Formats: sequence, C-alpha cells, structure tokens
Amino acid sequence: MPFCTFHYFARSAFATLLRIAIILYVCGMQNVTKFSLLFSFLCISLFAQAQPKNSTPVIDTLPFNTSSQLLVFTVTINGLPVSVAFDTGATLGVANSSTKSTAQLKTLRSTMPVNDANAKRVALKKVRIKSLAVGSHKFTKLTSVLHDMTFLRCNSLYLLGMDVIGKLNWSFDFDKKLVYVSNAPFEAAPGAVLLQPTYKNKRPFVALNVNGIAYPSCLIDMGFTNTCDVPSKPAIDSVFVAQLPPSTQGTYLLSTNGLFGRGRADTVKVLVADSFIVGERNFPKMPVSIESAPTVTKIGLKFFTNYCQQLILNHSTNQYHLQPRAVALPLALPPQVGVDFVSGKLVIVGKSLTHFADSTLVLGQEIASIDGKKASDFADVCAFTLWWQGNVRQPTHQIVKTDGATVLVRRFALATQP
Repeated sequence: MPFCTFHYFARSAFATLLRIAIILYVCGMQNVTKFSLLFSFLCISLFAQAQPKNSTPVIDTLPFNTSSQLLVFTVTINGLPVSVAFDTGATLGVANSSTKSTAQLKTLRSTMPVNDANAKRVALKKVRIKSLAVGSHKFTKLTSVLHDMTFLRCNSLYLLGMDVIGKLNWSFDFDKKLVYVSNAPFEAAPGAVLLQPTYKNKRPFVALNVNGIAYPSCLIDMGFTNTCDVPSKPAIDSVFVAQLPPSTQGTYLLSTNGLFGRGRADTVKVLVADSFIVGERNFPKMPVSIESAPTVTKIGLKFFTNYCQQLILNHSTNQYHLQPRAVALPLALPPQVGVDFVSGKLVIVGKSLTHFADSTLVLGQEIASIDGKKASDFADVCAFTLWWQGNVRQPTHQIVKTDGATVLVRRFALATQP
C-alpha cells in the first residue's frame, strides 16, 4: 500500500468527511471493514462536534440573601456546597482558610501579586479548584488566590470573581431574592436601562455622571456594599462645598477595611447627588461617597438592591440591563460611630464629623462596651463580626467609654429619598 500523508482543514463536518472519503479512495485502502468502521466513527464524532455548543438554553434558579451586606448564594466546589459572595469587582476568586477546608482546596506553590481597596499590594498563595458548579453550569481547573480576609473568613464565604461570573448570564430579581443563571442571554423587560460595559482585567466599567461631572470609567462592583464611591477631585469637591444643608451632605473619618486589613483613617465626604445618571437614566437623591484616599470610581450593591427591581448581566452579548424601581427602597445608613474588634479590644474606627457632636470619642480609642457587650464577651474577631452584622441596623447604639461615661449613637440622617 503506498504511503500517504495528508493535511486538511475543513470548514464543516460534511466537507471534512468528503475529503476523508476521497483520500481513502485515492490511497487504495485494502482493509474495507477496518476503514468502514473508522469512517463511521468519524461520521458520528464530527457531526456531534458540528452541533452548536450551548444550543439549548439551560436556566438555573438559586435563592440569594444580602443579610451580610453582600450578595450570597450557594454553589458546589469540588462537589461540596459552599456559600459564595458575588463580586464583579474581583478579577479572580478568593478563598480563605474556612472555604479552603470546606471545599478541600489544594494550595499551589506559586503566588500572585494582588492590590486591595486600600492600595496595599501583597503576594498571595494560589489554590486549585478541580470543579465549581453554579447550578448545572460547571467549570473545571480554576485558579484562585488564598487570603484570610476577616469578613469573608468569619462568614465562610468564597469570593466569586469575574473569571466565573463573566462566563455566564445572570438575572437578579431583588424583590423575590432569586438569581437566574443561564448559558443564553436573558430578555430585558420594556423600559429597562441598557448598559454596554467595557472591561479592564475582566472587570466591567460603564459611564457615570454625577451632578454634571462625567466619570467615563465607573466599575460595576457588586462586592462593594455601598451605593457609589468617587475619588476626591476639584469638580466634585466644589459641588460638595456648595451644598450646605446637613441633610444633603456629611463628612466622616473612617479607617476602611480592605482585603489585607484596615487602612489608615481618611476623610470621606457624603453628597446626596441631585443628578446621578447611569445609562441615560437619572437616579436622583443618590448618596455618593467622595474619598480623599485613592479609589476606583465604582457603583456598589446598595445601588442595585435599593434602586433597581431587576439587574441582568448578559455577558454573552456584552449587555447589562437595569429595571429601575418605581420608588426606591429606603437606605439603611450606617451609625454615626463605627466600632470594631481589634487585638482583643473594642475600638472606634469611624466617626461622623457632621452629625455627631461628642468630641470625646476619637478614632483608635478603646471603649468599655457597645450595646451592653464587652470585649471579653467575644471569643474572637469572628464572634464580634457576626454579632455586629445582626445589630448594625439598629436605630441607636449605646457606647460606654472606659471612664464609665455613656454615649448614645444614632444613624446618619440624609435626605436620600426622591
């Protein structure tokens, strides 16, 4: 039998099979049975491959909750149920010691440099995920970074990033607290606001306009619990100065909690914007935080949960859709004083400079108790974190200083309802 060598490129299964048939004939194949079986096998294989992938939409429905101020639902990692926090502001997933143990993740030798919200840069270890399934949608051989961010570890949450989010289409119903996940795009309701994001490191950015000031690159960050953050610049600062009524603005000192712990205290201004335009739709009376520290302009989870009834993220068509609420839900603004559990002590980590008159409380100051709880009542930082999550929405808090003096702390009061 003559020696035959061939190379071909077929644009379709039919063209490929035709070329194979011609080659077999020209080469004079003698073992008819053997090559008939081979030809039949190729027919089946090539026609199977020719079928369009994901031709049939597969939609899964998952319940979610926002009780931790993050959007949380359950997936399976390595075949085991794991709670995840949905974060479009994260390029990759982030595991911690709790989720690493739960999902039996393997630590790799290599590391990856990562920046957090406080501009800290640290090389983190990597972990390998054999499989991750969101409903029936399965992904294999994923790489995530490993770090014990206190909030995620205490809540046993894996941070789901855009390496998975960006491969699926999502529809969130914030009234029913259900997320629909599909390989096919979702149809938007009439009147929905269209956004067409651009991407940087897989993260979605859209245009934003606040009181006439353009922010052409605003991150859609659903792992950010607030409504909106913008960096301090002369244009927005002048708007803040001109807007004098305390009900429409405020200033506070805050030590923010990033991936690698708390940063230094910075001044944060809060402005209730008359004009807040996303996708040609105005959402008036929107609280916007103006950060003195370097920050990425971003829209967070509270914007979507309180101002939108539905959010669609169609990554297969690169279109996002917002279905605005007829009436925005009231925002639960934070307390005028922030407290955290630091090195076994209860410590002041934030304070309003506009709505809180008591000058005897300063950042970094240790207190004796809050709402009747002493530092000794908490076994560790996780015990405090979980307790504070369930109590932070109370209308008032009672702080007892180390000298025995009592201070009543209320919530911020801003005119955020249109």
